[in-house]
Amino acid sequence: DGAPNFRQVHLTGSTKTVSVYGVAMPTESAIDGVLSRIPTLTKTLWVCLREEPVVYVNGRPFVLRQVKDPITNLEMTGIPSRRVESMEVRLKEDVLQESVSSGRVLLHEEAEDGSGVVAVWEPVESGECVQTMADLYAKSTTSARCLFKRVAITDEQSPIPTVFDQLSGLITAALDAGFTAFVFNCQMGRGRTTTGMVIASMLVHQRA
Repeated sequence: DGAPNFRQVHLTGSTKTVSVYGVAMPTESAIDGVLSRIPTLTKTLWVCLREEPVVYVNGRPFVLRQVKDPITNLEMTGIPSRRVESMEVRLKEDVLQESVSSGRVLLHEEAEDGSGVVAVWEPVESGECVQTMADLYAKSTTSARCLFKRVAITDEQSPIPTVFDQLSGLITAALDAGFTAFVFNCQMGRGRTTTGMVIASMLVHQRA
C-alpha cells in the first residue's frame, strides 16, 4: 500500500542469496512497509534512480515540472546526483517559504483521466510537513540497516556510460561490503527501476 509495482527476485551468489527489489516512488508511510518485507538483519542498499527533483508534502511525493509542460518529467541527462539532491533542498525551502503567509501551498496532481493536471491547495502546518527524500530515509525506523543512495537517470532512456559506471560501481562496492538486499525505485517502478534490477542481477550472477 503506497508502494506500487513492488516486486522481488532472489538470486544465489557464490556464497549467499541476494535479493533484488523494485518499486515505484513510495509514499512516506510505505518506505518502512517496503523495508519490512526484507529480513531484519539484512544489509540493504536502496537506490533512487529519479533524475527529477522530488519533495514530499504531507507524506506524498511531488516533483518539479515546467509550467508549459506539466505532464513531462524534466530531462537533465548527465546531471550529478548531488546536484539533484541540492535542488531538492532548495525546492523544500521554496515550498516552506510559500506556505508561510497562508499555511498552505498550491500543488498540482495529474487528473485521473489523464487529461492534464488539477490544482490542489495542500495545508502545511509545520516544517515537518515538507521533506526531501534524504530527510525521509534518514528518519526511517529501519534506516540503521539501510543505506540510501541517489543515481540520477533520465526517464525512458538507458543510463549514459558514466552513470552506468556509477551505478554498477555502487552495487559492486555494496556486494563487497556484504550487502545482500538491493532496492531500486524510480517514478513508476518500471523503466529505470528494471534497469537497476537487471544490472544488480547480472553482477550477482557474475560472482556465482
